[in-house]
Amino acid sequence: AIPIQVPVVVPPTPIEGLHVLPAGPTAEVTLGSADPKSNYMMQVDLVRWGAAYQKITLSQYTERVTDESRYVVAESVKGQRGLERYPFAAQRVSINDSEGILLEDKAWTLAASDTSFAEYRLTIAGTDNTPVLEIVRRYELAEGSYSLDCQQHLINHTGEPIKVVFRQSLQGDIYLTKGGYLGDQRKFVTGYFNPEFDPAQEIVFVDEAFRLRNEVVEDKDIWPNTDLK
Repeated sequence: AIPIQVPVVVPPTPIEGLHVLPAGPTAEVTLGSADPKSNYMMQVDLVRWGAAYQKITLSQYTERVTDESRYVVAESVKGQRGLERYPFAAQRVSINDSEGILLEDKAWTLAASDTSFAEYRLTIAGTDNTPVLEIVRRYELAEGSYSLDCQQHLINHTGEPIKVVFRQSLQGDIYLTKGGYLGDQRKFVTGYFNPEFDPAQEIVFVDEAFRLRNEVVEDKDIWPNTDLK
């Protein structure tokens, strides 16, 4: 009989004194425009806290027929203890199985920006302030598009392999239409890769991936969930 070889899993080496370095120049940024005469389909107000967004406003739609107030589709919400919870905020990160480092309450450095993009950076260092991990979050919004792209990069500065677990928020909440007749029908749409049909993982599948908002609020989680196929 051929002996079974069980791979030896070596736990990652802990890194002492992990902490977030103070942010450099930083500011709130606005991408696009809510002006209906502009070439942008929406305006995105970003915030430095967690490198998140605060509100998305559509330029081509009004909230009501009778006024010119632009339609807001996503915005921050009040969380526990009255704290503002920002959509897409970086929540926390763990390095080499360390205790999670909170990120959503940290100001991020604004590296560069204009009306079409903004790039935020945050550095986590060890005991002697030597950089361990740099997190880069870049938002992009093109003219004529309703797509807000968020590109994220984790840069390892240790020279050795490290284990990183990164968590971020989804959108703060789904806008409730005031004129509905069927009750609260707000839904979250989850996306997933299907290696069987798309080995390159270039397509995000959404088949049977809808969850009612009320169910999500009750479960306090979206993914993983046994109701999603």
